[in-house]
Amino acid sequence: MHAKATMTVVDGNPSAVNKSTNTRDINRLVMPTVFILLMASLPYSTNGSSISSAEAQNSTTTAGDDQNADRAISTFRMSGGIGSLVTDLLNVTIRENLTDETPIYVLVGNWSMDVMNGEVNYFQVDFIMSLQDGTQMHVYSVNNLRNIVIPSSPAEEAGSSPVEGFPSNLVISPASNYSLSLSGYVDVLTNDTVKWENVPLSIDIFNGNTISILLYPSETDNQFKGQPIYGVVAWILDANDKPIKPPIWAIT
Repeated sequence: MHAKATMTVVDGNPSAVNKSTNTRDINRLVMPTVFILLMASLPYSTNGSSISSAEAQNSTTTAGDDQNADRAISTFRMSGGIGSLVTDLLNVTIRENLTDETPIYVLVGNWSMDVMNGEVNYFQVDFIMSLQDGTQMHVYSVNNLRNIVIPSSPAEEAGSSPVEGFPSNLVISPASNYSLSLSGYVDVLTNDTVKWENVPLSIDIFNGNTISILLYPSETDNQFKGQPIYGVVAWILDANDKPIKPPIWAIT
């Protein structure tokens, strides 16, 4: 499948930007951000493993299926691109005290997650991280997700029974705009060597469109400065590899 990416530049005249103490920071972030967004919008091939067709009955909602529009889905696959920046310039509490030499790290890559019967059986993140000038390049992988915790629903937190059709395991639904959250522990590899083990992380997917992956700084030598790694959700597929919601390529 091929995707067409279109970028529109509006008023590229530098004089259109109001000069202020933050102009330097804005200019330094613009180009890597544009690059990241273009790279993260490229199609991503999933891990290649196939969710058994026997589980198809557990994936009850497909795009345009009005009959089951609000029903929870417990077997699905998500994948997409990573496109993020890591820099102290994004920390508003210390930004004013930074210099022109403050480094900006560019992160670009892919991610994928498979869920079967409400349990994550595959999670992988692969990305390249380097300075804006192309130096200090490293390849990172995040895998072996375990000890997963799913936040309780408001009904469960109040001590009442879970909403019917929405079990306490990991599910998605059009009723929640395909949003989900989870936390757990992973291993982080750099250049195919385990760098950090048992790293706590949290994952949030917003409206089935974007993903935030937070690796806790105390367990990663503050390599990512306590900032989430962001990306996009390119695909949400059911047990038959059919789109549960229209892919981002269909957005006009």
